[in-house]
Amino acid sequence: MVNLKEEIRTYWDSRHNEYDKSPGHNTRSDEEKEVWINALKRNLNLDKNSKILDVGTGTGFLSLLLAESGYKVAGIDLSEKMLSKAIEKSESNRLDIEFQVGDAENPPFEDESFDAIVSRHVLWTLPNPENAIREWHRILKPRGKVIIIDGEWSSDSISSKLRRFAGYSTMFITERRNPWKWQNHHNKIKNKLPFNGGTPPTKVESLLYENGYSNVWIDNLSDLIEAEKKNAPFYYRIMHSKKSRYLIGGEKR
Repeated sequence: MVNLKEEIRTYWDSRHNEYDKSPGHNTRSDEEKEVWINALKRNLNLDKNSKILDVGTGTGFLSLLLAESGYKVAGIDLSEKMLSKAIEKSESNRLDIEFQVGDAENPPFEDESFDAIVSRHVLWTLPNPENAIREWHRILKPRGKVIIIDGEWSSDSISSKLRRFAGYSTMFITERRNPWKWQNHHNKIKNKLPFNGGTPPTKVESLLYENGYSNVWIDNLSDLIEAEKKNAPFYYRIMHSKKSRYLIGGEKR
């Protein structure tokens, strides 16, 4: 019997070739890239030689931006095929990033290994997000920072379903891509995950305080959201018009 982690790995393996084609999974302009870099820098507020772990790196989105900014970067992901894309991109950009297969809920590192840990759109993919937050605390150095970028992504309301259907239909017509082909697998996994539709920042804030973090702050990423909208296709704007995204950070006590 396939366990949930294997189901999750298989799902992301199946997405690796087309993942970067979706808006929000990659930057679409120099302006958008610069806004991302500035958002990371202002929230990390660390020296350039600081060592940062990108948990659930996927195809390397955050890892690449951080390495370009001068940080020492490592990235882990459950999906070897997603990592293969991250490695390919880092090599083509001549960036030195330590990628390896690893579980966000059980990262393969010694205690107090990193100055900061970042994650982007990862919490909803985890069977035990609180375990992950606790483990990230373990591998952070004293006063190290955790940066979590997440959002409230979807609901089962009629209006949400209508926006999703309209967006998918427009994508199918304009880009000749079938957004439904992963849905059965996606829904099968999603229904087993506690944060499957995303989670409000207040919930993440509570988890951080309960698991050894202090000085928690929230950045609403308004500049980033505006920059992404400028270059996003119409179907993306339809689907994400009512979704919220945020960055929440904290320090290891």
